[in-house]
Amino acid sequence: MERVELIVTSLAGGAVAALLFPVVAMASSTYARVQLARVSFGTGPKLWGRAVGPTQIELRLLPISSFIVAEGQDPYEPEAELAAVAARLRPGRLPWREASPLRRILAFVLAPRLAVLAVAMAIVGPAEALASTARGTAEWASGALGPLSTAPALLASGAAAIARDGFVVGVALVLTKWLAFSVVTLPFDLAGASERGSAERAQTTAKRGVIGHVVVLAVSVAWTVGLVSWLARG
Repeated sequence: MERVELIVTSLAGGAVAALLFPVVAMASSTYARVQLARVSFGTGPKLWGRAVGPTQIELRLLPISSFIVAEGQDPYEPEAELAAVAARLRPGRLPWREASPLRRILAFVLAPRLAVLAVAMAIVGPAEALASTARGTAEWASGALGPLSTAPALLASGAAAIARDGFVVGVALVLTKWLAFSVVTLPFDLAGASERGSAERAQTTAKRGVIGHVVVLAVSVAWTVGLVSWLARG
């Protein structure tokens, strides 16, 4: 039963984080003076999509992460498309690379993470939320390095904590682990949000960002192996 509770709670926490990120990004886009072209809730195959004003809203299968795409953000857009981007912008909005880097960082890198932390703090208190986030970074790394030993032990400990403290507290702790995991991509997110130059420079930054995605994939695969190993032990 503890295994089922852990999986359900983890999915619920991931869904909350996946919802908060795009909602906060959409709310912050006015401050950043950026127009969002696409907002995706979840990842994987698209289940539903609809244009809301200038933004395409999508709902995808797996509620574990989300993403946004701003007008003019793609460094590989041809010159002809850049002219079309300018035509689509509403008054007061700028193409991605022309907007203030500081505002982009605050709106799209820091604000969503702080929103997740705020929800966790509201449930378990600031001290526990911060401590759990700090522990989470080391736990993600050690579990990825020991998918057949450390990861199952950490999963068992998490399942016991959820069984003891309940679903709501468990969701809050999952949010802190999600926040800790986002530290992996933080340097690459900061680099992408602070880029303000030629398309060539933006392309170089985007290529470096692939490294972050590879690291995330590697950690995710390792933890998937750990989860399967833990479930197989019965």
